[in-house]
Amino acid sequence: RVAVRDAELGRRAAPLPIYANDRHPASITLARRAARAAGVEADIVFNEADIARYEPQQKPSLVVSNPPWNVRLEAGEEAWRELGGFLRSYCGGSTAWLLSGNPELTRHLRMRASSKMVIEQGEASLRYIQYEVLPPKTERA
Repeated sequence: RVAVRDAELGRRAAPLPIYANDRHPASITLARRAARAAGVEADIVFNEADIARYEPQQKPSLVVSNPPWNVRLEAGEEAWRELGGFLRSYCGGSTAWLLSGNPELTRHLRMRASSKMVIEQGEASLRYIQYEVLPPKTERA
């Protein structure tokens, strides 16, 4: 009975929309393949765009991202600035969890972390960082 119930639960649609975005086509292909294998591909809207040009269909309540952190510092700085702009423009009032292995890059978000978890991955020491994205100033006034 438990296995049947679990299988039925697994066939239900996600209670909230899930959006996946990456600027690299190969990353979207891998994500789609993994979602298909997990049986959740139909629950996810996949999109290929640079974060500076991505506009979500609706405001997310949770953002989870693995932005570039093992790239040339200059390229990483721009990517994190663009991510910060996206969060401020489209995600006010949301929670964001971001993975980083380079603490120098996270400051380019210009946001204050509310929580950090250390993750050891081989020789890399990563941080899974939580941010509470403030709503636009007009909403706070």
